Amino acid sequence: MSSTQLSFDLFDREPDQQKNRNTLHLQYRQAALKWLAGQAPSGIGIDVPTRVTKFQVDIGAFWSSPDRKRVMRPRKTVIMELRFERDDCWPDIGERVHLLEKLREIKNERKTLEAVIRKQEPHLRATDNLFEEIETWDYEKSANPDYQRCMKKLEEIQRALYAGSRFEQIRRAHVADFLYLAVPRHLIDPDELANGWGLLYINDDFTLEEVKKAQLEETTLEQKLHFIQNLAASCLKPTLFTAGVNTGPNSQITCTLPPYRRRKKL
Repeated sequence: MSSTQLSFDLFDREPDQQKNRNTLHLQYRQAALKWLAGQAPSGIGIDVPTRVTKFQVDIGAFWSSPDRKRVMRPRKTVIMELRFERDDCWPDIGERVHLLEKLREIKNERKTLEAVIRKQEPHLRATDNLFEEIETWDYEKSANPDYQRCMKKLEEIQRALYAGSRFEQIRRAHVADFLYLAVPRHLIDPDELANGWGLLYINDDFTLEEVKKAQLEETTLEQKLHFIQNLAASCLKPTLFTAGVNTGPNSQITCTLPPYRRRKKL
């Protein structure tokens, strides 16, 4: 009798565990949005398509400023993906563990060689950065043969590990200047990231720590504007919902009382 009761207790706990997991994931997303909001973006959206309909990213943000003619221009676009399980950070391939180990080794070798290049080839430092806080170097133009061999090996492993993955597809859309992956603290190592991506750790107190800076990606004004329009479109339904405007089948639109909001704490 007690054994049967124990079974019922275990089954009864499963919905609570899923509920707690969903709540935790919501708190992680709130932490990521708070981190971005603290940088005063011009706009933020969730579930934003990078193209017309495919490859929705978890969070998108953009920063705009007026040009000399007082016309607003996009200055920076950012994409953030959230992952809560380690296995969700890579495609499901048989040699993943071995490839990740090789990836860490080669990236460590690259760091060492880049330090040598900065000393021996200072002329490769970029002087026309759009973002003052980002120091960039044209390592690809280095005459160091060891660095060129290292980059060739790195490209081969990256292709084997990430080819066709969601991360690579998002990057190839070329709509964001910076790409970030946000995960619970120590879920993955910075050297395990796809090429170009930055890494954010979500701490136990739901603060975010940037442990690896994202590289500046190649994009254009038109691609930025495309992403910003997708971001605006992703905000359509949430905006209508918070105002109590509901869209139904056959373009039927009805109005109800807006959803209840808790009063702000005094």
